[in-house]
Amino acid sequence: MRVTFNMLSLKYLNNLGNSLEKVTNANDKVTKGRNLINPETDVVFYASAINVQRTIDEGQQFSRNAENAISWLSNYDNELQRAFDIIRNAKSEYAVAGANDSQNATSRKALAGDVANMLQSLIDVGNANYFGRYFFAGYKTDTKPFAADSRSISAVKINGNVNGADLIKRDVFADLPELKEGSYSIEVKSMGDYAEISLKNANGKNVIIDSNGSDESAKNGNFAGTSIKIKYKPGEVVNLGVGVAIKLPDTNSSFNATFYYKPGDDINYFGDDGQITTKIGYQQDVTINFTGKEVFTEVERILKGTRFNTIKGLAITETTKFSEIQDANVSLADNIEISGTDHNGLKIGTAKITGVDNVDLNFTKYNSAQRTLSIVYANRNYSITLDSRSYTDMNDVIFSINRELESQGLGEEIKAVADGDKIMLATTRAGNAVKLKVTASDGNPYGMASGSIEASGKDTTFDFSYNNFSDTLSVSFSSVITTSAITVNLDNRQISIPASAGRTLADVANQLNDQLPSDMKFLYNFKVDSGNLVVEKLNMNFSNNTILTVRLNDGTNNEYKSATPRNSGYPYANEKNISDLLKFIEDLYDNTVDAKLNNGYLEVADKRGGTSRLSIKLIPSNSGIGYPEVDQNVVLQGRYNGGLDDDWYISTFTAPGTITVKDKNGITIRSITINPSTYNGEPIDLGYGVNIILPDTSIPSTFKVSLKASSSLSFGDMNIIQEGKNVNTFRSLKNLYNALNLNIPKEGIGAPSAWRDENFISTLKPYLDGTFRGNYNDEWKYEVMSQDQKTSFYLQKELTTSSKNTIDTTSTASFDILVKGADNSMTRVTFLNVNVGNIANVINANTTLANLGVKAEVADNRLVLRSGSGLQEIEINPSDSTSATALGLQQNIVYSKTTPNLNLANSTDSQRTLQFSYFDGTNWDNATITVQKRDYTSLDDLVTEINNKIGVLTPAPSIVAQNLDNQLVFNYTGLNNMIVSGDHQGTLGFFKKGDEIKIKITNSKGDLVNELKFDTANQTKFVADGVKLSFDAGTAYATDSFTSTVGSGINYEIGILDKAENQINEKLTMAGTRKNRADAVVNFQVTVKTVAEDIKSKYLGSRGEDATKAITEFQLAQQAYQAALATASKIMQLSILDYIR
Repeated sequence: MRVTFNMLSLKYLNNLGNSLEKVTNANDKVTKGRNLINPETDVVFYASAINVQRTIDEGQQFSRNAENAISWLSNYDNELQRAFDIIRNAKSEYAVAGANDSQNATSRKALAGDVANMLQSLIDVGNANYFGRYFFAGYKTDTKPFAADSRSISAVKINGNVNGADLIKRDVFADLPELKEGSYSIEVKSMGDYAEISLKNANGKNVIIDSNGSDESAKNGNFAGTSIKIKYKPGEVVNLGVGVAIKLPDTNSSFNATFYYKPGDDINYFGDDGQITTKIGYQQDVTINFTGKEVFTEVERILKGTRFNTIKGLAITETTKFSEIQDANVSLADNIEISGTDHNGLKIGTAKITGVDNVDLNFTKYNSAQRTLSIVYANRNYSITLDSRSYTDMNDVIFSINRELESQGLGEEIKAVADGDKIMLATTRAGNAVKLKVTASDGNPYGMASGSIEASGKDTTFDFSYNNFSDTLSVSFSSVITTSAITVNLDNRQISIPASAGRTLADVANQLNDQLPSDMKFLYNFKVDSGNLVVEKLNMNFSNNTILTVRLNDGTNNEYKSATPRNSGYPYANEKNISDLLKFIEDLYDNTVDAKLNNGYLEVADKRGGTSRLSIKLIPSNSGIGYPEVDQNVVLQGRYNGGLDDDWYISTFTAPGTITVKDKNGITIRSITINPSTYNGEPIDLGYGVNIILPDTSIPSTFKVSLKASSSLSFGDMNIIQEGKNVNTFRSLKNLYNALNLNIPKEGIGAPSAWRDENFISTLKPYLDGTFRGNYNDEWKYEVMSQDQKTSFYLQKELTTSSKNTIDTTSTASFDILVKGADNSMTRVTFLNVNVGNIANVINANTTLANLGVKAEVADNRLVLRSGSGLQEIEINPSDSTSATALGLQQNIVYSKTTPNLNLANSTDSQRTLQFSYFDGTNWDNATITVQKRDYTSLDDLVTEINNKIGVLTPAPSIVAQNLDNQLVFNYTGLNNMIVSGDHQGTLGFFKKGDEIKIKITNSKGDLVNELKFDTANQTKFVADGVKLSFDAGTAYATDSFTSTVGSGINYEIGILDKAENQINEKLTMAGTRKNRADAVVNFQVTVKTVAEDIKSKYLGSRGEDATKAITEFQLAQQAYQAALATASKIMQLSILDYIR
């Protein structure tokens, strides 16, 4: 081969190019600091390097997020520390110090000033912001979270023909939620001597209110519901506990009132519950905020189901029907059983009866009939009677009632609990067929409404479709042979009684009841009605699968009967949706909970914050068995376990005693033969887990039932996702301030101050008693109100008259009882031939006297009559001498009630005046005398003066004053009846009825607490929140007033502030934990970056050793290139010889 010069040149030029490329590449590696320059150099290494770089970038973002979280959490930590210091200081330096007995009103008031500043400082902490973003507002970072506005009630409209009704703004009970801003309506239903009050919002939905109108938040906590039943007392104020109270009108009439409510006065939270999170790792988030609600106020208990339900892959909504829920495959005949407890731990769905008035602890004032409660439960009669004694407190009364219930065998069925100063009787069983009836006499000490009150439990079964079920279930048997041995098969449980001569049908019922096993005793009842033996099923929840079956055999009759609670229209009804279930739950809990869906999960939240015992359990039946179409008497039970949905056609008794079951294809599934004469209602197995119970009536020869395979509806276990806890820190500081400022070291009721008025000084003395149960501290003002321009009132004691000598209980007596009323009207009640041994009961049974409040008793073997109030006078006039002797009196004699005062020198005209009201057989008439103003030497001297004054009357009545055994008496021979009145103090031995006084009670804000009317001295009235008021006899003047403190006290707030300290410290700990997590992420990412950079440099060749190698390679490549240039320049020099060649 011939090698030319051009070929050599091209070769050397090519080698120079390669050498230069190596120099360039080596230079790039040195310049860029890595060996891997282009992806095509090493695709695998380059892709790995990119992945490593992505990890580094994401880590850096996580690190920046974590640093941002640390910054925010540091700010929260600072503010929480400020709040913690405020609360700790308030507790340790002020509450503890203020509760010390060495403090006085002046020193406590000084402490109060500092606490007021602390409260403002705590509000400032709650409203702390960072660059205009509020820390404690949740998602609403542009909203100031804490503020106080003025509570107001406006646009009040009373609808109804009533006078005196009004709506009043009041403080909210500490454990009840305040009304939200909006329009509301209050309805008052008149129900005899009591009324029922309920509250609804603008949408017509019942609003949660207190159950008794009295604040119990500092004691056992308030019960709540959708209505209050109270004894009707005209003019009195009923506090609903949610910011509004109603003043009852002058007469007991039904009416309603509408109004607009604006919340305020308390420190309210205007943020939300939003939790702001940031991602600090691939599957790691950290919450960087705390809401003001969870830090400073109470939070509610929230329960959430564990089952996520879907429809076509998406979360179910309130409009989803149950048949649409994915994979549930429910039958419309199925249902959900619901059980649980409310905020206070009371079982839901039970029957409850609450007293309409407060309990009178002094049972000694009441007779046996008044101390007796009659109870009907399981349609059987019971009664309890408490001892005639003074009970120490409500716990004593409740314990005694429960002990009586136990003695009646009802201890596990009915429980008494205290609702403040009222009694609540509640069944332990729940369901729509649970019934309780309580009957109490008029004027009973229990505070129960007079007459009978009935209560029913609530339906605890939510049906997917048909739900028109009766709450009574019974069958009856006629022509029962009562003297024979009787066997009863009752829902497949057999009981029997032996033959008995002379036995009545009532005896049969009683004996069968006695034979009921303990687990059936209160679920079934035998009774007689219209000559038939009736068997009842009761005290449970009736639903689609409920049936009563009874076979009775008395040797002659052998009869099978059955009944279901299904009503007309069965089984046709519209299918329900999820919103119906939510409403059902809220109604079952008396609207004290909110039920909702949260992204496909069922969620139930307590409407009341703080410690809660709320619980709920939902048990879907998932039987998969549809309705027995056409017939409402057939009951199908069990759970269909077939593999496919199917329609069955059931033929009953197509041949004697034969039941045939065929599927939708006509294939026989089963054929069963039974003997109708021995069938007792036992479930008959139809196959695949389905049972049938046959009725006692004829049914269609063939009917259809649809079956669903593998029904599996569930909402999961209802677990607590947020515990009800915390205290309201702002309220606690406010309470501490008020307690210090008003000098209330301990809970209770302060002594009344002196009467305050510039011109008058009332003489009656007030007494305050009771157990204060509210969670606040205040000073109440008690003011005497004028009435019809009258400004002076005398409050009289209950007047009495009694036998002079002992009564003869073996005799009979005829007599008249006279009652002089407030308007001077006279009431005369005549008794003829009364057995003196039973005289008190006979008098007390008289309706006329009972309506006037008159009571009789025998004490120390003497008859005592009480007038019923200080507005009435009372007297007894025997009809004849025999009756007078039997009654320990003398005929035609009226005795003085106390010893007359003979020194009348400085007396007033009214003190020296006597009035005689007498009946001459035709008319009532009055005569009045006023004796001289002087000091009488003796009773005879006074008697002479009185007779002189009577003698000058025209016409002179047949009345003569006498000194009978050194007692002033009046002989009214010639008249039928007479009653004598004196002055209020009984100066001349006879008393005069008094006046009614009205007391207005207001709090320190001027809001009306209550208005009370008193007609009798020593009469106790409930003011509010456990406070009782009474007066002794005396004169009251309008505008006179006195004050008294009421409060939970400084001591109470020590415990509350301790809880507040713990709850804020808990948030401080959480903030620290979150910061540590975020800080750990920052440190972790530094390590990750270091390791990742090293890994990346390995892939890219950018490590230190790689750089040294690159530099060496560059130097070698440079040297090689220079050598190649030198060589090429010599070889490629041209000569003539080269050219010739």
